[in-house]
Amino acid sequence: MSGITVVTGATGTIGGHLARRILDAGGAVRVLVRDPSKAEDLRKAGAEVEHGDYMEPGQLEGFQGAESAFLMVPIHEDMVALGRRLHESAAAAGVRRAVRLSVSTPILVYDAFLGRAHRELDRDFLARFPDEGALVRPEAFMENLLTSAGPNRQGRFPNVGGEAQTPFIAAKDVAASIEALLHGDSPSRGIHDLTGPSSLTWADVAGAFREELGHPVGFMDVPMEPYMAQVRQAGLPAVIVDVLESLARFRLEDSPMAPTDAVERLTGGPPTSRPEWIREHRSAFMRDVSSPG
Repeated sequence: MSGITVVTGATGTIGGHLARRILDAGGAVRVLVRDPSKAEDLRKAGAEVEHGDYMEPGQLEGFQGAESAFLMVPIHEDMVALGRRLHESAAAAGVRRAVRLSVSTPILVYDAFLGRAHRELDRDFLARFPDEGALVRPEAFMENLLTSAGPNRQGRFPNVGGEAQTPFIAAKDVAASIEALLHGDSPSRGIHDLTGPSSLTWADVAGAFREELGHPVGFMDVPMEPYMAQVRQAGLPAVIVDVLESLARFRLEDSPMAPTDAVERLTGGPPTSRPEWIREHRSAFMRDVSSPG
């Protein structure tokens, strides 16, 4: 499928990966961002950069003339209204093929703010794009582990829910799957549960870090109350605190989805393994050799 592809969330992880993949393949990309100065690297790489503000009616005109679009909505207390505005703008502009970033299926059915919001937005999206609209529902991103880089370098890997098994997925595999849906020969439609190749506990993840980095890394199972105390002390918006608490409780109480073959089916190649991902991000987790211990 040729023509312009609009990418929302292009200054974030998934949108950024996707925009660069399309540009590297010689495609035409238009990114909609609230702050165009943050997308200067994409402009230099060949993307059109347009101001697009979810918060302001009439500020999402960048879909005009586009063939396809990647649609994502940031976590926000008004994310349902913002998402509907985004979907409506793309559909009204005549976008034919669209992919929406949802959340993993188990979180979707979990009775918390994030699941409820995405259920509403999934229904709205599919109603507006019944013929060539696809939902992607990825499991936890491997990139989330970068937040533990500091403790990891000190030999600690703290997290909540030690026994929960999760088929973590690399952001680049999510982007590759979205690109395949947007630009493949077949119409983009349906629901696609995206995962990595295998399910791992946090202890398994710590073991993978030990093996790949060559220094001791021990998993620390953090109780819920101290974890939430740290979250609340971080000064985050209330809606983010609610989301982090619901995700932590979900890991403790429910089962993430089992690995699927969706990435390989869509892209033709296997998803990134945990050792591969650690090697790619090795520098973030390596100890400073000048530091004691």
